[in-house]
Amino acid sequence: MAEAKLNISNMMNKSKGDVAYTLVDVDSKVPKKVIDAIAKIEGVLAVRYLPLDA
Repeated sequence: MAEAKLNISNMMNKSKGDVAYTLVDVDSKVPKKVIDAIAKIEGVLAVRYLPLDA
């Protein structure tokens, strides 16, 4: 995200047992290559992108 120069405006992490989720708010559109890179991180089960302008 830093390489794509995305500004993280808010982030929240919640966990229960061995499973956790993180919500990340950014100030601009997230390129598909960033979403794909996050999805390839070991241990990441799913990535969802919810653009506010959709």
